[in-house]
Amino acid sequence: MANLNNSSINTAGNSLNSTVDKAKAAVNSGLASIDPNTVDQLTHLKDEAMDRAAVFYEQTEKVVRQNPFYFIGGAAVLGYLVGSMISRKH
Repeated sequence: MANLNNSSINTAGNSLNSTVDKAKAAVNSGLASIDPNTVDQLTHLKDEAMDRAAVFYEQTEKVVRQNPFYFIGGAAVLGYLVGSMISRKH
């Protein structure tokens, strides 16, 4: 194992801190240059995606509640297939 003294550890730590500070400054300057309209558009897209995901979740939940045995059977078949594939590898 290499001998590391406190001086070399401190130097490495300072170098790392400097690199992190430079990265933070670069990110902050990049964020400052983003057009407010772009931020609004991205926020709108995020909200739209969240709304679509909520609708998809509600529809999926409704179908599963109406036909639970199909999904239980499907899960059992999938579990059997995965289990048989895993057991063949060993």
